[in-house]
Amino acid sequence: MTAAAIDSASGGRPPAGSSPAGATATEPGETRRFDRHFWRNPALYAFLAALVPALIMARRVHQTTQMQYLDYWSSLLRFTNPDGSIHPRGFFSYQNEHPFVITQIVYYVDAKFLTGSNHELGYFSILAAVASLVIVWRLLPGRWSSLTQGLVVLAASAIMFCPTGAWNFVKGMSGTAWLTANVFALLAVLLARRQRTALALVAAALSILTYGTGFAAPVAIIAVAVLRRDRWWRWALPTGLLFGTLIFYKLTANGTATGQPVGHDPGLLLQTFLTNLSTLWDPTGGSIGLVAGAAGLLVLGVGFGTYWQNQEEYADLIGIWGVAVYSIGASVLISLGRSEVFTGDGAQARYVSLSALFWISVLVVGVRLARVQRELIVRAGAAVAAIAVFWGASPALYAATIAESPLQNAMAAGVRFDATDPFVVRMQTPAAQIPRLKALHSYPFVGNYTLGCGLKPDATLNPATLGQLPAAQFPGAGKVDKNQLVGGTREIDGWIYRAGHKLKCVAIIDSTGKIVGGGAGLMLRTDVPMLYSTYPDDTGFQAVTPSSESTVTLVLGFDDGLFTLPATALPTVTK
Repeated sequence: MTAAAIDSASGGRPPAGSSPAGATATEPGETRRFDRHFWRNPALYAFLAALVPALIMARRVHQTTQMQYLDYWSSLLRFTNPDGSIHPRGFFSYQNEHPFVITQIVYYVDAKFLTGSNHELGYFSILAAVASLVIVWRLLPGRWSSLTQGLVVLAASAIMFCPTGAWNFVKGMSGTAWLTANVFALLAVLLARRQRTALALVAAALSILTYGTGFAAPVAIIAVAVLRRDRWWRWALPTGLLFGTLIFYKLTANGTATGQPVGHDPGLLLQTFLTNLSTLWDPTGGSIGLVAGAAGLLVLGVGFGTYWQNQEEYADLIGIWGVAVYSIGASVLISLGRSEVFTGDGAQARYVSLSALFWISVLVVGVRLARVQRELIVRAGAAVAAIAVFWGASPALYAATIAESPLQNAMAAGVRFDATDPFVVRMQTPAAQIPRLKALHSYPFVGNYTLGCGLKPDATLNPATLGQLPAAQFPGAGKVDKNQLVGGTREIDGWIYRAGHKLKCVAIIDSTGKIVGGGAGLMLRTDVPMLYSTYPDDTGFQAVTPSSESTVTLVLGFDDGLFTLPATALPTVTK
């Protein structure tokens, strides 16, 4: 009788009188074969459906800004010289006290050989998440039918690409660190599960060199070796790696990631830890998260008790225990380093991938150990219910994450036109970044850069062809709040609303029609709906140009053309 038949007939349990399937550790993947009726196998469509969440996330990445975010800029200054040439020593540096070697190498490859855009790092992060799912699939119990595996992978994909975790994808520089560290850690678990200890150590070391959460990877290897009852050196070597790297880190790093001492308040640590684990359930870090985090740990605790009583039968869960140990260990490290900074709220958007791995572990353990009638239906129902909760809770963090995209687009225009003073908080030392970006031909210094509406820097518009918005619409349908000089930059901020027409581009032209500045629209303006209840909250815009440009005109682009504002709508420039 095949493993698939056993799983279908007995819900994952061997028939009475047979020897336990886990008497010897079954390597994941031994039963992962589709039968000859390939296209008739529903498992195939479950696996194909697992790609849908990744494709949805890729679409979200495509719709966001191409301008890189915070951590990228401090890194770029370390591993490049002003002429764009490589500065190798900069790779071996810390980012907010995190080891960042592998991450910075990826950044450099993107800047040097591609366009250095946020989109590219976002797609790279998606590939890293997909790689994590593939490894999780290889760690699933080999006795499961292909259909059960496909349904679990589908659920895991929905969890991994949940909109709550969009931060790591739409801010690709962040996902490049977090998700790549996860891939190496999960690979270490898979290799340890297969007794490839030396290779597992290499993968764990790479995880550490990618991000600080990688310090939990050797702990996961130790857990796998102990549960397998391997020879002493298979857990002693990762122990040596862990303590060796911690000692080296202690000697070379300068404090914590926040520059503040690590908190030791037990209640605060526990609260941060539980809310961190349950970010998918409660992105706000509230009481629901505390209960959900505790419930998830309880499921794993009960499951481990069942496993311990019958280790031979459940030996196929050893790899998943490694995943659970990694996610919990990384969460503990985050809680130790950030509990006081976040005052107990560990539900930060960039931590979602670890919460995802934790709940994937809970899902697999629960499915494997469940003893109910019609197990396949119950398992699928539980997975669907969990996914509905995760996705239903997502808007809180997702909306906040994508709200920054228009600001990044405005910053890209500021960098391209050398009008960066309003963006010094978002971009470290712009004056040092611009020569590097030009030398590397990185975004926004790429040939296809536009302000939107097909408008390119230094292009010339015919002022006579531009429409003018009626003066009667102001201030009821728009307002310029700022027309000011900030250092070497002239900044124009405001909002505009035209029913049925979204603002698509923002530009500044001089007296000859030459484009000498630009910006972005669709910025969040929560004050506008408070004044006009029927107006949306994304009516804001921002434009910048060098302060040396004294006679300028603001141009706003909609789907029905390019328009200027009436003179009465533009206040006098101030300092």
